[in-house]
Amino acid sequence: MSEPPPTAEAGPSTGPAKASLAPLPTARRLGLTTVVLGASGTTTLVFNIVFARVLDPQDYGDLARTFSLSMAIAQLSMAGIAPAIARAVADAADDSQRLKRTRSAIRILALSSLLASSLYVPLAAAGLGSPHSVTLALGWAVALIYPIYFGIKAVLFALDRVGLYAILEIVSDVLFFGSLAVLAILAPTAALLPFAFAYGVFTVVSVALLQHRSAGRGRIPLDSRFWRYSVLASVATYASVVQFPAAVILTGVVGDSAQSAHIGAVLALVTPLFLLPQAGGMLVFAKVARARGAGEQAAIDELVRLVALTCAAIVCIALLFADSLIELLLGKEYEVAAPIFVTVVACLAPLLAATPVANAFAAEGRVGLNAAVSSCGLAVTVIGTVALVPAFDALGAAIAVGAASLLTGTLLLVLGRLRYDLPLSAMRMGGIVLVAVLAAAILLDPAPLTAALILAAGFTALALLVAVRSRTRPNALRVPRSFD
Repeated sequence: MSEPPPTAEAGPSTGPAKASLAPLPTARRLGLTTVVLGASGTTTLVFNIVFARVLDPQDYGDLARTFSLSMAIAQLSMAGIAPAIARAVADAADDSQRLKRTRSAIRILALSSLLASSLYVPLAAAGLGSPHSVTLALGWAVALIYPIYFGIKAVLFALDRVGLYAILEIVSDVLFFGSLAVLAILAPTAALLPFAFAYGVFTVVSVALLQHRSAGRGRIPLDSRFWRYSVLASVATYASVVQFPAAVILTGVVGDSAQSAHIGAVLALVTPLFLLPQAGGMLVFAKVARARGAGEQAAIDELVRLVALTCAAIVCIALLFADSLIELLLGKEYEVAAPIFVTVVACLAPLLAATPVANAFAAEGRVGLNAAVSSCGLAVTVIGTVALVPAFDALGAAIAVGAASLLTGTLLLVLGRLRYDLPLSAMRMGGIVLVAVLAAAILLDPAPLTAALILAAGFTALALLVAVRSRTRPNALRVPRSFD
């Protein structure tokens, strides 16, 4: 399932954690984690592709708005509580103590999700969701169940039980795709049911397994430190993850459902680009949280390099074959969305490379940094979408999302350089490759506005990445630990 943003290691385990992936090279560990998340991420992608074809643009736009609202509400719980719980579990003295804390973690997750999902009803009634009652009801179920699923996944990563997570994820994904195929043919109005069904199965089974394996009960201390971290992590994660749903919802409000469908479909296609960065971020989060401040710099450096170079190549391929991808995955009626896709993807490189840095900050407890950066990005997305959609339709929302991605990505990379002394030569090379392919993409499809935006975005990203290669002494510009 889709996930986003926060924690990971790997390998099934029945006894004390032995970090079963530790002997493997970082590239292989990153690849294995990416595959696990890839199985999860394809659900939302396939869901959007199927119903963009099955439904007309008006109905699909209503469905996209409702699903975006559900995910935005879910973030109220999962954005702060889930990472705080994962960090509290990982911070225990040993694996047996971590397992004991899972019972407390599950109770906190269930209560917080129930409270947050109650906000869905008034917002849906205010017109932010679909006019169909079945879709609205299923949207509430997703808003309730998804954050519990996400929080349990974060706990499994903190426990170094990615092997168990992978098995549960694959089983629930099989159930998802089976129910999706049936509903797409027989009952498209119940399009959100596969999410509630699959997430629910994952939640019930994983809770039973965790309670069976935990010998005794441990308590997660809900002290001021926990709540401070939770609030700041909530601001940081929510402001980051809600940017795509906000662009879809506001496009439907300021424009119309057809424009909302265009930007919603494009952002659904873009979301899988975050799988590799999320995998790197999860590995970094787990390592830094369990290490308690010792020896994390080398891991962060290596993962940022791997993510930066790999994502630069993926972005280049996506840009060069944008028209073919849109037609293949969404159909000819979405051909007009190609410039929207190119605009968003062209601006993502810095943000993709910076994802492990943001997770390292979160694991260290520096969520204040992430909150400040993500809030800036959300403000740009909201203001830009409202201001540009009336003039440029869905392309205006794409410009707003792209500008926010550039801003947040480059800020995180700069802060990562100052905090961890990251050598960014790999990202500089990735930027050069990216700009070269952007130029080729513009020559193939020279739309004036898109060309100007992409060129500006590419060279801005390159200039910032090169500028970050500070020649000051190593510790001269370190971000102080008292920042938060």
